[in-house]
Amino acid sequence: MSDRPGRYTELSQRGIGENSFHGITLNGGKSSDKTLDPKQFFLTVAKNLEHRMLSQGGRMPDKTGYNKLIEELKVLYAQYWPEDAGALYGETEVESLCQRFNIDNPRAVIRAYRKYRDSDGKDTPDELMELLVAVNSIPIASAECERGFSQMNLICTANRVSQLTSTISSLLFLNLVGPPLAKFNPVPYVRSWVAKGHRTATDTRSKARKKEEEENPDMLVMWGVLDN
Repeated sequence: MSDRPGRYTELSQRGIGENSFHGITLNGGKSSDKTLDPKQFFLTVAKNLEHRMLSQGGRMPDKTGYNKLIEELKVLYAQYWPEDAGALYGETEVESLCQRFNIDNPRAVIRAYRKYRDSDGKDTPDELMELLVAVNSIPIASAECERGFSQMNLICTANRVSQLTSTISSLLFLNLVGPPLAKFNPVPYVRSWVAKGHRTATDTRSKARKKEEEENPDMLVMWGVLDN
């Protein structure tokens, strides 16, 4: 991608040239704004991947796991296939990737990979799509995980330690990928709640709670000081 721009890169470049993007007029920006070099950007992303992914850290990180993963990933892309590849080329790597990403039925994926290779990468069977989606979803940084940890600390506090793991998982899911409140439709969930035998907040059959407020004479003096 550093040498050949993708479809969306070309679309954005065309919008910059026309000074309009999807009908919205673009501003020139500030004089201090710097032009982003696409080649340098993608090279930096690749370098970031190399330093972060599957290395053991330290001043001299062990990149054995990273290098092994890269070699396994290459068998999924036709541009890296050797011209003299044998009939069983890539099957061992595909099976290893299935184990790494917990893909069920790796034999079916391998059979789909054979059809994929026979079509020179033009026809992608459905059985291979799950592996390709998993591979293309590998994050280049840990920012998403850090946001997840932050949300978990907000949900699982010292006063809410009795929550079930399933409850915390559901709340995390809603906080991370749930829709904003303005686009949330609670009606189906309210109906499901009522259908399970729960009472609504306006149910007249429920007994109203009577809370008697007792005035403490000692506190009345304190409250009088606060009012002054």
